[in-house]
Amino acid sequence: DPQWTGSLALGSEFGRIELVQAPSNTGAFLIASLATAATPLASFGLPGCTLLVDPAAPDHLATAFLQTNNVGEAGLDLPIPGFVPRTSIFFQWALLEPGSNAAGARLTRGLDVAFRR
Repeated sequence: DPQWTGSLALGSEFGRIELVQAPSNTGAFLIASLATAATPLASFGLPGCTLLVDPAAPDHLATAFLQTNNVGEAGLDLPIPGFVPRTSIFFQWALLEPGSNAAGARLTRGLDVAFRR
């Protein structure tokens, strides 16, 4: 599952998005967006999975690939610049899990992180 650790203050250097309780030593894509979505992915071989972040421009911010460690955790430091207006960023992880379904992947729940001044 995704979690935010550290400061929620804009301009802080100490924010971090993390993935916990995932399979060990597997690939994970972190998707970040300014908007939510509710896109069922069954037609892409992911039954029961829903993309909860908007993957399209102009709201899509980034997608990053990370590897989980031997206890199923991954993370990325995300300092949020002070000039950014108050906003929420929505995150979701997509995990590579061969054999879990036709696509060999699953998605976590979404996470809404509201930044403040």
